Amino acid sequence: MLGDNAGFGLGLPDISDEGSVSAGSIMLCAAAGNAPLTVTGVDFAANEGIDVQDYRLRPNPFDSPGASTSASPETLGARKGTLDDAAFTGGREVTSTCGESSMELGLQLARAGVALAQASDLRVHYLEDDGAQGILLVRMSVKVCAPEVAATDCEA
Repeated sequence: MLGDNAGFGLGLPDISDEGSVSAGSIMLCAAAGNAPLTVTGVDFAANEGIDVQDYRLRPNPFDSPGASTSASPETLGARKGTLDDAAFTGGREVTSTCGESSMELGLQLARAGVALAQASDLRVHYLEDDGAQGILLVRMSVKVCAPEVAATDCEA
């Protein structure tokens, strides 16, 4: 499975209330000859208080003919709410081959019990059709702060 290996931070809307959720996404595709793949889990290599509540896949809405590259209701980006709120009803199978199309992996995250929650290096666990297992490491970071945390401490 391939992802954009460039490091980045996921800018999430305010989820400062403990238990509130926010959704964000990244794009994935399978290397030629490896599709389909099944995503079996999503976690962070380093995690201090970010709860991955759910994850789902769907075809990349920008891959459809005539798709706009500007934000629209068909794109997840990052927003407060659940994956259901974002009409994100996809499953767990990556069927897109790189160079042809991609899949959008939606993440539903919550701050879990700490004032300054942060996580980095997303790991996407997957299973190939032949039973081989793998992990895609996506260099990214997420930081979510409670209202009492100084803004300078919460900068990415």
